Amino acid sequence: MNFLVFFGAATLMAVFATIGYLKGARWAFLSLMVLFVTLLFIKFAPDAIVSTLNGIYMGVMLALNGGLGQLASGDIDAVKETLAAIDPPFVGENAKYAFLLVIGLAVGVTLIMAAVMKSKKGVFGMVWSLIYGYLLASAVIPLVSAAPVGVLPFPLLYPAPRQPGQAAAAADTLWTRLAQPETIDVLTWVIGGFLVLLLLLTVRQGVKKGKGRREQATGSAGAGKKE
Repeated sequence: MNFLVFFGAATLMAVFATIGYLKGARWAFLSLMVLFVTLLFIKFAPDAIVSTLNGIYMGVMLALNGGLGQLASGDIDAVKETLAAIDPPFVGENAKYAFLLVIGLAVGVTLIMAAVMKSKKGVFGMVWSLIYGYLLASAVIPLVSAAPVGVLPFPLLYPAPRQPGQAAAAADTLWTRLAQPETIDVLTWVIGGFLVLLLLLTVRQGVKKGKGRREQATGSAGAGKKE
């Protein structure tokens, strides 16, 4: 379980680090702030999120089941009966899907920002996006798996109770798993692929800059000849 959690976190961090490198520091920092505020809102106002989404769902279903006509005719009893027949989706264990939906919307907003924002590539974008990927993993993995909240700790958002010796035991387990040959092979491929991708992007950027300089020099030389 721990290996899968760390592998998932590393994958998210690598994906968003690549996007952050391509889109630059401005997009990465703004996206990090969007995600951070979203996670803070989930932390401190979970009931408000659940009740709001349940209310939106109930309202939509009421309208689809003729509730608007009942309201227009003043038949409140019929409206109450219609509402009573509608089960809110985010109740009990399903409340986590409301949080997952909100996080998904926040990530969607950041990806839309990536599509419309113009910025320069840079290492700082990759750094901010690594943090973004870690925060996203720490929030999403406990919602979509059996991993406990706090398995990827970020104390302000998801403090996890600690027992004496728990940290040492977890570290021993982690290092034992990392030392296994199959784990080393997987990590080698992941890290190697990520480094190759960054190298290709860096070379491509250098080629574009060199091409632009040559075109600029050629244009200047042509203008000098015309004069």
